[in-house]
Amino acid sequence: MRYLVVIPARGGSKGIPYKNIYKVAGKPLLEYAIDCMKEVKFEGDLVVSTDDDKIASVAEKYEFVTVIKRPDDISNDTAKTEAALIHALAYMKEMYGKDYDAVVTLQPTSPLRKSRTVQEFMAAYEKGAEEFDAILTLSEDRSDFWVKKEDGSYGRLFPDAPRRRQERA
Repeated sequence: MRYLVVIPARGGSKGIPYKNIYKVAGKPLLEYAIDCMKEVKFEGDLVVSTDDDKIASVAEKYEFVTVIKRPDDISNDTAKTEAALIHALAYMKEMYGKDYDAVVTLQPTSPLRKSRTVQEFMAAYEKGAEEFDAILTLSEDRSDFWVKKEDGSYGRLFPDAPRRRQERA
């Protein structure tokens, strides 16, 4: 199975400017995602989709990474990751004549991700590819969420959930 692994790394974050190359333990977040893929055995290509030259320069240090410059119209605050994935697929087809069986999105903001996890994820996808057209990873969260109501007051998102963390199943 041929994979296109896309690391979407937009430069215009409002919350944490340049978060994708923010250094954690002396290393840009983007490099954790790229380094993770060094150990994953797969057929296909690894690309970084970005609108930013600083982010591109970090990715370009790796010979096995293709940097795709993302157009402005899919790089703004409301742009969806799916648009970057579709653009990456079209780019790789147009520039290199390449087609893929599956696309993997690898967010650069997960520095603790392990290569083994990605490898197992791809194996699980291949095993179920005839039955499913997509899989995703999830994390269970047992927090007690609150929401602001229309009248300005606050209430629990799940009013019947136990208040004590130890009792939430």
